[in-house]
Amino acid sequence: MSEATIPVNKNPGRILGWIERIGNKIPNPFILFVYL
Repeated sequence: MSEATIPVNKNPGRILGWIERIGNKIPNPFILFVYL
C-alpha cells in the first residue's frame, strides 16, 4: 500500500502568531476610534 501524503499545515499556531504580530503593530481599535 502506498501512503498518500496530503500537505497539511503542520503548525497552525504559525498563522495565529502572524496575525498576533500584525495586531501588535497596529494601534488599539479604541484609539483609532478616538482619532476619528
